[in-house]
Amino acid sequence: MSKENSSEYMRRMHPILMRKDYKTPDGNNFYCKNIGLGVADSLIQEGQRPFLMRFESRVIEDGELWTELLFPKPFAGRVKWGSHTVCCVLDENKNTVVYDPIAKTPLPQKEYEKYVFGKPLQGTVISSQIKTRELVERQKQAARLTAMMKDYL
Repeated sequence: MSKENSSEYMRRMHPILMRKDYKTPDGNNFYCKNIGLGVADSLIQEGQRPFLMRFESRVIEDGELWTELLFPKPFAGRVKWGSHTVCCVLDENKNTVVYDPIAKTPLPQKEYEKYVFGKPLQGTVISSQIKTRELVERQKQAARLTAMMKDYL
């Protein structure tokens, strides 16, 4: 992972995600959890305590719980997800602030939900601050091993 700060990371990733409708150069989908961990790495370097949150829309139909597809507004219907994972921090008032390059800049949770999804969603913390730090370190280690393997092969 890089040494860029969270603002630089979000500014760099925003056009990449928007230009290809959340697809990598080889046509696969970006994995939102990895993007969240990239933001988390920058925030940790800035002294913040990030955590990961998953957004999803759940409804009860005929007595059964279903997850509705999410259609992020910035992609105008071209992208759909079952859920979406983002990096968050708590501000000085203990309000959740979402860091997602789709939005370019950090947004308070309610504003983020409205901007990206057009409606309130259920946000669930899926990785505590401590666990997120461990996941970032694990991702860095995996990247180092991958680079070593490429050099070896």
